[in-house]
Amino acid sequence: MKSVPFLIIFISTTFFYNSTSKSFSEITLESKSWVKDVAQYRISLKRGQQKALKVWCDQAKKTSARMKQYGNHIDVGLGIDVKSNKTYRKTHFSDNPMWNSIIAEEYLKCFETSHACTGVKHFPGIGQLSADPHSKSAVEVQDTKSLKDADLKPFYSSINAGACTVMVSHSKVKLSENRIEICSFNPDCIALIRKGLNYDGLIVTDELMYMAAAHEPLLDQQFDRFRMLEPKLAATWSTLSASNKISELSKLLIAERCPKDKTCPKEIMTEINDLITDEAGYYRNLAALKAGNDILLQFRFPEKTKSLVPGMTELIKRLLLTAQNDSTLTANINASSLRILKRKELIFKKKLFKKFPQFKNIEDLHNSLSLEQKIKQMIFIWGWNNYPHTADELELGGFYTLSLNVLYKEKKTTIPLLRIVDHYFKGGYRKWGQSIIKGKPLTTRDLSK
Repeated sequence: MKSVPFLIIFISTTFFYNSTSKSFSEITLESKSWVKDVAQYRISLKRGQQKALKVWCDQAKKTSARMKQYGNHIDVGLGIDVKSNKTYRKTHFSDNPMWNSIIAEEYLKCFETSHACTGVKHFPGIGQLSADPHSKSAVEVQDTKSLKDADLKPFYSSINAGACTVMVSHSKVKLSENRIEICSFNPDCIALIRKGLNYDGLIVTDELMYMAAAHEPLLDQQFDRFRMLEPKLAATWSTLSASNKISELSKLLIAERCPKDKTCPKEIMTEINDLITDEAGYYRNLAALKAGNDILLQFRFPEKTKSLVPGMTELIKRLLLTAQNDSTLTANINASSLRILKRKELIFKKKLFKKFPQFKNIEDLHNSLSLEQKIKQMIFIWGWNNYPHTADELELGGFYTLSLNVLYKEKKTTIPLLRIVDHYFKGGYRKWGQSIIKGKPLTTRDLSK
């Protein structure tokens, strides 16, 4: 077998759409037009529908109050995906982008934002998928044409209504050269949000360490180097499970790196294992950084260390070493960490500068941080058990939890931690969405189920 270079490559393209598709400026115009259409449609709502939306508005205010009570800052849990008949989940609001837009707008506009804010997910929309992209790589591939028709419209409305975060999914998208990548690892998918929708809020990855769907694309990228050399394996590659892909890649890499008549050195085996299993999470986080995400969610500590503090310390060290030799990556980190600090300034106000009296504005504070500190601001870890203590000890950006009532008093960190919550409503979106659409009586009790 011919030898090929042993390296991992994250390929990016200049534009998300090809020359025959709409430009970012045209997407911007389409977004503005859709927002006007939604406003016009709202005028024709029936009385029952307006009452149902009023209860939904009250629920947004109630959630905001509870977040203030427990000291939480961002809720990323409002799923606005447009449902299809083949969808793997039943909790989407509806199969109508107009109604998803109206429901999302109502919630976002009623949410009190002086102490907390709420965002939307899962860009570019997972309502068309038959498999859960949180647990495995979905079969369906979303191309640019279908995204422009329906999936993106609720995001148009939500961003216009003030969504403070947009969570991107691990769903597959087709690019202009017919190459396929997951949105969370693709710079062009992020550019669609930034340039097409003119969004300068926080872009959040779906979870990177625990979810298998974030690992499998890296295996696919590694195998791309062998496709021409292994046509039989290439023909069945897409049907293999993640574990089988790891096994096949191991064989290919060992054959490539180690002569058949000699034992493969331990250090090379360690390097191969790190590359294809990504137990330390380095390659996943690097791909997310290169794509332009702001907040990197980590549910699980790196397996290699079996401990969160040394594991995260090693991850940050490796990302720092890479960024120091990559000006584009450094630019992404600078832009993202500044967005995070600006959100913290809105939430914490004068408290943010309590330990930095020498700085008059957020830009000065940001400029004083080292590159390592800026990377730390982008990393958010699981918020249960003792993990908030770890976020505090390592001086990370914050932590993430599925519960509102995680109480923790910071001890070490000089820049306050952001506390992100998710899934406050515990599912049930479809039921509430259909009740609002049909104008049926809707109570707060319905929303709490």
